[in-house]
Amino acid sequence: MKAFRVVPIIAGWSLLLAACSNDFSAFDLPYTGDDAAYPEASSSGSRSDGPEDGLMAGNDGSEPNAEDVAAADTTSQVRDSAKDSSEVAADAPPETQADVATDRSGDAASADAAAADAAAGATDAGRCGSMPQCPAGSCCDGLSNRCYPAATQCSVANEICLGGVCQQCGTSANACCASSPKCFGGGCCDTTGCIANGDMCSNGGTCNGGVCTICGGTGQTCCAGAAACANGGCCDGTKCVANGNICLTGQVCTNGTCPAACGSPGQACCAGKCLNGGCCATGACYAAGAQCQSPGAVCLRGSTCVACGAATQPCCAGNVCNDMTRDICQTGVCNACGAFGQQCCAGGACRGARTCRANGMCL
Repeated sequence: MKAFRVVPIIAGWSLLLAACSNDFSAFDLPYTGDDAAYPEASSSGSRSDGPEDGLMAGNDGSEPNAEDVAAADTTSQVRDSAKDSSEVAADAPPETQADVATDRSGDAASADAAAADAAAGATDAGRCGSMPQCPAGSCCDGLSNRCYPAATQCSVANEICLGGVCQQCGTSANACCASSPKCFGGGCCDTTGCIANGDMCSNGGTCNGGVCTICGGTGQTCCAGAAACANGGCCDGTKCVANGNICLTGQVCTNGTCPAACGSPGQACCAGKCLNGGCCATGACYAAGAQCQSPGAVCLRGSTCVACGAATQPCCAGNVCNDMTRDICQTGVCNACGAFGQQCCAGGACRGARTCRANGMCL
């Protein structure tokens, strides 16, 4: 009976020893990263006693050195960062992706603008912010933060680089611009800079629509266009009259205009006056000794229109008096005549029984 009990016990111990021998034999194998080679790792899901992920222990069971561990950590972080970036970009909302596209487009536009500035003469973009800002003689344009060579256009059309400074150009008394038009408003680019349209050029001509032409000076042919004569002169017929001189009409040239003829009989008064002793009445000129605007009035030389024809009054136009049987025009005045002891009237007439004697008196 005891013999039968001992046999099972011996068999049990044998099985236990065989199992242990089979299990610990795995420790003689190097770790390859394949958890299937380690049954206990596969069943538990981890290796608490194994080397770091991605590292392999030596065949002799030694641990990896610190440099290998650091290199493996760096590689893993770079791999994870790239993966995270791609996942974030893929998961970003449409508007974010659009912003990224816009930023890239803006960078491209900035590059295009820089290329355009370079084509226009802008150089050394990075030198405007530090000293020396630009090469000698060139200009640092504060608006574009770029350098422009001397005598070239700056970032705006009405500025040119001169003397190391971007300064205004294109207007009268300023420098000519580098691009067309060199002078604005029909002005001319002269040797001294811009000349206003209508002003005199250095060659003695006149700036006429952007061209200095030999015309418009005093005594010269009138230029074409509104500014026919230089410096306020007047185009009097086909020739220019200097400002302040007399036009053919007898009027004074005033800032480019010759007033209409005036002062002569039948014309308008010239500032209230008439030529050759004429009289100004109701804005019109009457010749001296001529009838004025109404009968019974005559232009008294160098004076005005006055009543005429009666005794002791000036004679009316044509040296006549109102009553030629009683008055006679003598030396421009109507004097009584025809009575006894008076002068004979016109035609030697006397009143009553008087006769005109040889001495011209009625007796």
